[in-house]
Amino acid sequence: RVGTANRPQVPGGGDRFVLRREPIASVPHFCRRSAARDRMTTFRHDLTVIALTAVRAVRYHPPIMKRVKYVSRFAMPFRENELEELGAKAAEKNKNLDITGVLITSGGLFYQVLEGPQEAVDEIFGYIRADKRHTDLVVLGIEEDVNQRLFPDWSMKTVNLDAEAHVRLLPLKVLMEAVFEQQQHIDKMMWAIDRGLRQEFSSMK
Repeated sequence: RVGTANRPQVPGGGDRFVLRREPIASVPHFCRRSAARDRMTTFRHDLTVIALTAVRAVRYHPPIMKRVKYVSRFAMPFRENELEELGAKAAEKNKNLDITGVLITSGGLFYQVLEGPQEAVDEIFGYIRADKRHTDLVVLGIEEDVNQRLFPDWSMKTVNLDAEAHVRLLPLKVLMEAVFEQQQHIDKMMWAIDRGLRQEFSSMK
């Protein structure tokens, strides 16, 4: 028969085809490496997504900020260069503590605003209270849980109103003196009230 000569014969006679399972060709080595690289890339991508999701889930809590405003009187005369040096040293220290603010001097008075992390402001203000270069310190205001700074770009802007000739700054000088004098009157009145209450309650015993 045509085409049967080379066909393999099987026991029992007859021409039958023999189905032989040929071994499947193995995957080339470079393909196996490519597949492994793809799996590793996918694994790394999954890890990155998990890490980013975890970071976003963690809420960032900024430090609690505080703002202190006070006015005080010079305990000694200051030359202009001494005031500049005082402000420069304060700015350098405040920068390391993330504190911002402004220092204004006029007519022998200091007016200062400090703002920043609560612990840092408390630390700096403790030093200020103990500083012998000024006296009659009056706290004008203490704000806690501050969300926004008034002077974000100034670690300590120093302005000597006595050395500034601009007419727009004159009202600031008048306001500083008025605030200081008024606060001193309030302090004296509060002291008189406290003394009167103590005497009154003592006589009632």
